Order: sequence, then structure tokens, then C-alpha cells
Amino acid sequence: MSNKAYPCPYPAYLAEYDAVIIGAGYTLKVTNNVIVTYNQGLTMQAGSKLIVTGYLDIKGINPPNLKVADNSVIEVGGAFSMGSLKQSLSADISANSMNLGTDAVTVNGNLTSKTSIAIGSYATINGNVSATAVTTAAPGGINGNDTA
Repeated sequence: MSNKAYPCPYPAYLAEYDAVIIGAGYTLKVTNNVIVTYNQGLTMQAGSKLIVTGYLDIKGINPPNLKVADNSVIEVGGAFSMGSLKQSLSADISANSMNLGTDAVTVNGNLTSKTSIAIGSYATINGNVSATAVTTAAPGGINGNDTA
């Protein structure tokens, strides 16, 4: 495709050891809910974009299988969840709502939610956070502006 945007057919299904890999400058749009589990993976090269019209749940990905590089963008129409394991990623994320885990999470990028963002214990957000409500559990930190 000349515009570097690829739609994912419905339903979006990953087998047990599958991984989603989005190259630099490419966009993948999934018109469904997406759950990525422990043995699966998500790799986004710098400048890539993932659009999910439903919810996106990556909280169960084994941390070495989650590789999201600087200047990536994740847009979610529903809820975004990560952080049941000690995960980190570098991306600007927007979603209807966000739940950033029960384990130490690091996000290098801006977070924008139409409703709420729940940030778990030991989380570090290196970027701006914007939502109608932001809750944090101690200890943890937002290294940027918090607009709620």
C-alpha cells in the first residue's frame, strides 16, 4: 500500500506465539478489541502507529516481548490496559480510559484519556497526563504536567 496504512481483518486473532510488528512509518488499524498475552508480542519501531477501535489489553505481555520505540503512537477507541507485569514502552497513548497496572510500569510519552487514567504503584510516567480524572497509587510519579 502506498500510504503505509494497513487495516487488520476482523476478527483480529493472534495464535499463542504470534507477535504484531509494525515498521517505522507504518500504521496498523484494527477494527476490533485486541488482547495480547504472555507468549505473544508487540513491536513498534520508531514512528509507527497502532490504532485499535475497541479496547487494547497488553497487560499480560512478557516484558521482553513488548518493544515499543520512541515516537510511536497508540490510539485506542475503548480502554487501554497494561502493567500486570513490569512493562515499559515509549509512545504517546490516547484512549477512552486507561489502567496502568498493578506492577511497576514505565511510559515514556504523553497519556491522553477522554475519561479516566488509573496509575498503579511504582509507575513512572515520563510525559504529560491529561484526563477528566487521574488517580495514582503511591509510590509512583508523573514527570510532566498532570491536567485533570
